[in-house]
Amino acid sequence: MTVEDQVAEADGVATRWSASGTQLGSFAGAAPSGRCITVTGMHFHRVARGRLVEHWELNQLGALRPISVLG
Repeated sequence: MTVEDQVAEADGVATRWSASGTQLGSFAGAAPSGRCITVTGMHFHRVARGRLVEHWELNQLGALRPISVLG
C-alpha cells in the first residue's frame, strides 16, 4: 500500500492511496487468477480532540474486473 497524497486542513484529513497485489487465492467466488491488480481509493477523516470522529471512504470497484468478479 502506498500513500500517494495526504492533505490536512482545519479538522479534516484527506488521503489518496493505492495498493497492488497478485490474486493467489479465491475472492468473492472467483478462482485464483495469478493476475496483478491495483486498487486506488481515498479516505476522508474529521479529527476532534486528537481522535478520529468521522470517516468516509471511496475505492475503485473496477479492480474486481481483472479477476472476473464483475464480468
